[in-house]
Amino acid sequence: MIKMVNRNVNYLLIREGAVSLQILINKRIIDKD
Repeated sequence: MIKMVNRNVNYLLIREGAVSLQILINKRIIDKD
């Protein structure tokens, strides 16, 4: 049970990190133009 919760939390953290990374990259690309 706890392992499942940890896996879900890790998945959410990774997804959030990927999304914020993508936003940062997009901002950088927009700034370059």
